[in-house]
Amino acid sequence: MGMRVLVCLCAFAAAPLYGQFEYGEILGTVRDTSGAVVAGAKVTARGIDTNVQRSSLTNEQGNYSFPDLLRGNYEVSAGVTGFRAAKSEPLELRVGARLRMDLTLEPGELNEQVTVEAEATPLLETDTSTRGQVIQSQQIRELPLNKRDYTQLVLLAPGTTYNPDQRLGGAISINGNRTLQNDYLLDGVDNNSHATSFRGDRVDVILPSVDAVEEFRVQSNGYSAEYGHSAGAVVNVTIKSGTDQFHGAGWEFFRNDDMDAHGWTPTLGGAKPKVRFNLFGSNVGGPILKDKTFFFMIMRATASAMA
Repeated sequence: MGMRVLVCLCAFAAAPLYGQFEYGEILGTVRDTSGAVVAGAKVTARGIDTNVQRSSLTNEQGNYSFPDLLRGNYEVSAGVTGFRAAKSEPLELRVGARLRMDLTLEPGELNEQVTVEAEATPLLETDTSTRGQVIQSQQIRELPLNKRDYTQLVLLAPGTTYNPDQRLGGAISINGNRTLQNDYLLDGVDNNSHATSFRGDRVDVILPSVDAVEEFRVQSNGYSAEYGHSAGAVVNVTIKSGTDQFHGAGWEFFRNDDMDAHGWTPTLGGAKPKVRFNLFGSNVGGPILKDKTFFFMIMRATASAMA
């Protein structure tokens, strides 16, 4: 029987780190009720879970953009003298996504506020050429995974299949491309094995615990220039972070031969092979400096025996 204990501590500050690719973008146009654009309006994007705020002014065309926001829930507001402030309903920003939120300002006092309902997702995406699929935290948490390997969930994206010639972790062919043509990113950092002989056990270098993965996006084609690293797809993984509230969880995942079926051919005198696998863990996250800096910590222990 073997025992392994893993302790991982990650702290995330609210300050932007330019050049990373796990960010999403919220953009839009501010207009008045006549349809004319409003230049110089102050637009603020506030993280609902962290209360971190980013502000910008609309340009001469009334456009604004927040290109480096971490995934999460946001509230966008806009205001300028002579108009009532406008505020959006909560918006959910996914990893690597571009989310449009246009706001309309009505004449009135600035201390008055109008809530703008989020528009339905358009059938035709006009803000980006990227095509792909987000694997969300609920899918990662609840779908069965052998060996707790998140890369198996990449197969949920269209056009994906295991590469039959390489039985290695993360060895997936997407849209007919070779396994080593895929690009793995972990919180915006290159996570690819660059060994020329490729005699390792995985295509990606670091395998994060599925309990630490918030979500990931499989960008299969048409991605923008900053991802121009490979001919295949981009698997863009983001790790969980703390919020302004303390949250925690504990769990146990297990495998046991008592729950296994007998095979088609008799083995070991008809007895089933012994399997005992227990994975215990917990995580906790919260603020270090309220509204500024947050932490997330995961602890994991495994015990296994096989015969």
